[in-house]
Amino acid sequence: MNTNLDVLIAKLPEKYQTIFGHPQWDDEVSRDCNARLTIIEKYYENLSSSLSRPLRILDLGCAQGFFSLNLASKGAEVHGLDFLKENIDVCNALADENPSFNAKFSVGKIEEYIEEIKPGQYDMVIGLSVFHHLVHALGLDRVKALLERLADATEAFIVELALKEEPLYWGPSLPEDPTEHIQQCAFYKLIGRFETHLSSIRRPMYIVSNKRLILEEFNRPFHSWQLRPHAAAGFPHQNTRRYYFGENYIAKLYQFPQGKVHLENQRMRNIEELQNAYKFLSRPSAGITIPQVLSYGIEENDGWLITSILPGVLLYDYLAMNNEINVNELISSILEQLIALEKQNLYHDDLRTWNILYDRDTNKYHLIDYGSISHNKKDCDWPFDVFQAFFIFINDILLPQSNKDAFWRSAAINPFSLPKEYANWLCAVWKQPISKLTFELINAYFNDKAQLPDFEGSNTLMDLWVRAQEKAILECQSQILGNKGDIKYIHDLLNDIQLKIHDLSERDDKLSDTNQQYNEAIDSVINRIDQLAADHKSSSNNHTKMNVQMNVQMNDCIKEIIEELNLHKAEIAHMQHLHAVSLGNLNAIYNSNSWKITAPLRNAKSFSSRAKGFLMRKSKSAIKKSLLKGAAWVKRDNKRKALIIKALKAIGIFERSRLFYLTRLNTSVINEQIINEMNQGQRNNASISIHNDAYNEPILLSPHGKKILMMLKKDAK
Repeated sequence: MNTNLDVLIAKLPEKYQTIFGHPQWDDEVSRDCNARLTIIEKYYENLSSSLSRPLRILDLGCAQGFFSLNLASKGAEVHGLDFLKENIDVCNALADENPSFNAKFSVGKIEEYIEEIKPGQYDMVIGLSVFHHLVHALGLDRVKALLERLADATEAFIVELALKEEPLYWGPSLPEDPTEHIQQCAFYKLIGRFETHLSSIRRPMYIVSNKRLILEEFNRPFHSWQLRPHAAAGFPHQNTRRYYFGENYIAKLYQFPQGKVHLENQRMRNIEELQNAYKFLSRPSAGITIPQVLSYGIEENDGWLITSILPGVLLYDYLAMNNEINVNELISSILEQLIALEKQNLYHDDLRTWNILYDRDTNKYHLIDYGSISHNKKDCDWPFDVFQAFFIFINDILLPQSNKDAFWRSAAINPFSLPKEYANWLCAVWKQPISKLTFELINAYFNDKAQLPDFEGSNTLMDLWVRAQEKAILECQSQILGNKGDIKYIHDLLNDIQLKIHDLSERDDKLSDTNQQYNEAIDSVINRIDQLAADHKSSSNNHTKMNVQMNVQMNDCIKEIIEELNLHKAEIAHMQHLHAVSLGNLNAIYNSNSWKITAPLRNAKSFSSRAKGFLMRKSKSAIKKSLLKGAAWVKRDNKRKALIIKALKAIGIFERSRLFYLTRLNTSVINEQIINEMNQGQRNNASISIHNDAYNEPILLSPHGKKILMMLKKDAK
């Protein structure tokens, strides 16, 4: 038994963590740490295996060092940091008990230490339930910058975040969405939720990195990432997807936002497209080249699909570099793949040039974005018809850029402006009944396009009207773009607008409760106005009389208030008179001979009371020491401890004995009554607070702790 450790632990303001290697204190700690340790160890081993070596760990807010020492036992090089010297003293004593561990501990402030961290100094950082204190003291923006610095300087960090709805003093400082702390980082994933000793609300824990994808069965670095599938695609997924590019892999991470009404459709779409992609890649259609699935997963809050990379370059990027392509080979290849899908009643709902991969070495074109392949015969965007979307695709390829400027997607659907050969082909398709239209029929006309008649000879007035209307739309768009700048300017503007709409939607979620209250108040006011208007209309002939009555009522009300104030003034004057009389009587007593004569008797009585109090304190102290020695004797032997507990339970006084030990003998543990009252919002009635100088925060004391604090204050005076 380490006597020095016993002394150090007795000095702790709170036994917050499980004490490493000392199960005798397990029943006295505020939070059990083993559930979180299991998750942290799993990701430690994951990253350690990927790097093929033990990791260098930084434990921010290490408390009594439970996580630091457990990771050190696995061979990690650990540095624990905490602002309380009492915590670090215990950590050092535990480290001395385990000399084979590579662990050191120091006192310091988290924000100052993070700003001094050098890139590569640590592989992994853990910060469990500490950053809400920094948000309360320093503000959210400062903490976000600190967390981003951690992500830049390390391979990954694990963070447990408190929630705004927790009924504690720092709650109002926190954001509604805990991921707002880490959204600026490239990769983050929820890895668990854990109970605390402060409330019934479970706190989320995330793994975060700016360098690696870290999943249970996939851990590799990435060299770039983005929020949208392609620069030309805008933000169609409302920032609920992230795309990562590494050596020989591409990853899509899908978020499934919970409790956000404006994102409910996007949540369902993300789930559906992720499932569609994996289903198709598991059973591909003949004639479709697909990549290898490296990892797939779908959980409550997110999902992912990671595949190998097919060789080639996106057709959009290839054409943007003014490269020449064989249009007939491109169209023929894409139609073959669309027909192969169609034979299985499958359709691609996002046929775009950035969803086609061109392999220059093999001169082949590959449809990608497999989540867009389903049995739904519909395009994902305007004009929502798969065949009209195909017409737009052909226009995009064949028409010069100046003819297809648009706000979001080209409005050019009709085939009449295409080169003659392709116009004849699509006009022949244009004349077919929709019920008979298939990609196989479109391909048959394409193969015979050289023998098709000239479309000009069979034009109808309807065809001319379509051409006129479409031309007017395109010219209007071109004029607007000419006044505002080029197409890039408009795309960037629309992207900014979408981001702002997203932010406003987030704020709308945060303010929904307040808005509802405002709406109810407004409805109440409107109803009141309507009622007053109705009353005014029904009594318009008595309008003057009503005004007189209202004035009389107001005057009566003012008189009543003045009379009440006068009564209060008279009462105050009376109390002041009584105080003066009492003060005179008291002075007369102090100056009387009787008071002076009885002084020795009063002093003797006071001495007797003090002597009695002294004897009582001595006896209580002796009893307490005896009980503490008895408890220590019991705890030294686990069998003895188990036997005593069993006996106490048998006679029905175990809970009373345990409560007496926690609240009367062991004052370093916050008793259960205080915790219960704090969870019920009664902490002001049950506890007293002092301030933590490091972050200007209150620390709760038990009733026994209050007495000790009062005695210390009295001695200080």
